[in-house]
Parts: sequence; C-alpha cells; structure tokens
Amino acid sequence: VEMWKKNLALFFESDSSKGENSLIDVMRAAEFVGISVEISGTMPKEQEAALLFGTAAVEMLTNAVRHAEAKKIFMEFEEEKQVYTARFTNGGKIPEKPVSEGCGLGSLRQKTESIGGSMSVEWEKHFALILRIPRERGKHNDKRDGSRR
Repeated sequence: VEMWKKNLALFFESDSSKGENSLIDVMRAAEFVGISVEISGTMPKEQEAALLFGTAAVEMLTNAVRHAEAKKIFMEFEEEKQVYTARFTNGGKIPEKPVSEGCGLGSLRQKTESIGGSMSVEWEKHFALILRIPRERGKHNDKRDGSRR
C-alpha cells in the first residue's frame, strides 16, 4: 500500500494534465484494489486546487484501503463564488477514536494551509475529509517562498 501510495503521489506531482484526468487515474487505481468511486461535481480547473484535491483523493483512497476496509469512496467537489470545496468519504468502518494525522494527512494539511486553505476531518458518525481553498489566494503569506503576495 505504501509503495502504491508513493507511486500515485509521484504521478500527481509530475503529471501536467491535472483535474479530471487525475480523477480518472484515481478511479483506475481504486478499481484495481476493488473499490468503487462515486463522484459528484467537477474538479476545479484551477491547477493548484486541482493538484491539491488530486493529492487528497490519493490519500483518501489509501486510507480507505488501509484503515477502513472500504469498498466504496465518495468524492464531492463544489465551486462557490469564494471557495473550492472537496469532501471525501468512504463506506468503510467508522473510526473508533479521533483520527491522528500521520505523514499523509499531516502533509496534506500542511499543503492545504500553505495556500491559504483549511482542512477538517470528521470521524464520529462517519469518516470525512473536507478541504476548502479560497479562490482568491493573493493575500495570504505564501510559505513556499516566504513572500507576501
């Protein structure tokens, strides 16, 4: 699972065709491990948001296999006036305690916050990973280059 996760992550970082094509690849990988995927909405066309949501989809799929023994994952994308939102859930086991953010979720949180977004994890009634990214990101402190945009 770890090698598969790393290979998919490298693909998303190096692939120049983001957005819908990345979801097709996640769906193929899910099918390979016996998980069906249900998608509602569309991936943002904006490259930075699409890359982050693609990375989150890989993380969700990996965790659904590894921790939840899920057979189905759900991806919901919404584009509002001021924010892009992605919500990932699965049909697997409900966590028994709060989800700890290891390398995968912790890295995803760091990436999300570095572009001015937020990440939340629900675990009590079901597992859900929710990412929100402001459409206008020019006023946050960009940690990648240390400058203020």
